[in-house]
Amino acid sequence: MAKYCENCGADLKEGAKFCPDCGHEVKVQNNTTSNSNRNIIIALVCIIAILAVAVALSANLFTPEVPLESRDFEIFRMDVPVGAEFEEFTSVPSYGSIGGFIFLKNVGSYSKEVFMFDVSTMKYHGVADEFEFERREGDVVIYKDRTGETTLHYVIKEIGEYDFGLMGEDTSTMIKMLNSIEITDSAGLSTQSK
Repeated sequence: MAKYCENCGADLKEGAKFCPDCGHEVKVQNNTTSNSNRNIIIALVCIIAILAVAVALSANLFTPEVPLESRDFEIFRMDVPVGAEFEEFTSVPSYGSIGGFIFLKNVGSYSKEVFMFDVSTMKYHGVADEFEFERREGDVVIYKDRTGETTLHYVIKEIGEYDFGLMGEDTSTMIKMLNSIEITDSAGLSTQSK
């Protein structure tokens, strides 16, 4: 890079301390200090950006909200993910005097977020050993995978004499679904789950 004397404009050789034409002292500019300061600032900005993304990901801020639509199940109505299709895969309509249950699996859209739904009138309804209590949000109880190997959750809400449960990975969506339940035919629900 060519250097010139500030006083007379003469060409300066690399490392010169005085101008060969006018004798003016050459001021050495310390570009390494300004470059290193700039590099430190850039590195700090990058670290802050990486930390912000990590915090946002851990808080599920980038998880898109699952769109819900109202679905009539003939005996109750509930908001479900758009495109979800629930098919019955297990049912015990009468289990003696302790009640019964119905299990439906989601074979449609958002099956990872919400893949199973159950209704139970079992007086001794419990949670599988694979789950442990995580937290309570109002009247909704949230259980998580005990092993910690998955993000699987089981979310339960008692409505009247029925326990409604959802299993999947998106607790926020499942809580909204449970809070949207409206029993439209209590007698019909009772017949199917007892």
